[in-house]
This record gives sequence, structure tokens and C-alpha cells, in this order.
Amino acid sequence: MHPLDAYIPIAQAIVALLQPYAEAVIHDLQTGKIHAIFNPYSRRKKGEDSLLDKEVQSAKLPDYFDPYLKTNWDGRKLKSVTSTLRDAKGKPIGFLCFNLDISKWEEFHFLFEQFIASPKELPKELF
Repeated sequence: MHPLDAYIPIAQAIVALLQPYAEAVIHDLQTGKIHAIFNPYSRRKKGEDSLLDKEVQSAKLPDYFDPYLKTNWDGRKLKSVTSTLRDAKGKPIGFLCFNLDISKWEEFHFLFEQFIASPKELPKELF
């Protein structure tokens, strides 16, 4: 069993909870490839290059990266978060990334703003 396989049920559970808006990707730092991917709306596939910076293995990595914004291939805005996965000795072996499609939430936000928007001034004829 590959050490990153232990994280697969976590990725599957979170994606199932947030379906269809979440994608989970497990990156293997040793190979630089995608180890596993769930709900792959980014069109990436297991075994493809992770597209990570080459210096990432030698960098001092935090356990958790604060949420950041990305754009999907189709222009949808994604809010993402990444955790560093470590072996028993604490050496980074991978990343667990969650990408959340927030495009629908942006649509709701726009609709709510339009609905609750106030007129600029009261009509003098009525008040």
C-alpha cells in the first residue's frame, strides 16, 4: 500500500459531502504526479503531472496553506485549500488539495445584492 492511500477515504468523504462543488486532489511529492483525484471537474487525471514547483520538496512546508483563489479551465472561480501530508518521520510526502467551485455562490451573492439594493434617494413626490 502506498503511504498516500491512507488519505483517500478523507478526500472521498469530503467530496461526497460537498458534491458536486468540491474536487479533491492528492499530489505525490516524490513522483510529482497526481496520486488520486475525486470529482475531477478540473479535467485532471490520476498519473498526470501535479504542476507543482520543483523546489517544493526542499522547501519548509507548513502543515496547512490558507485558502486561496484559482480559476478553473472553464473560467469558474475556485476557492482552494491545501494540507501537507507527511510520513511517520514528519517528511512531506504529498499534498491534499480541495478545490471548491464558488461560482454558484457568486451568482447568489449578485442576486441578493440586487434584491436588497436601496434606491439612491426617496422620490420627492411621495415623501
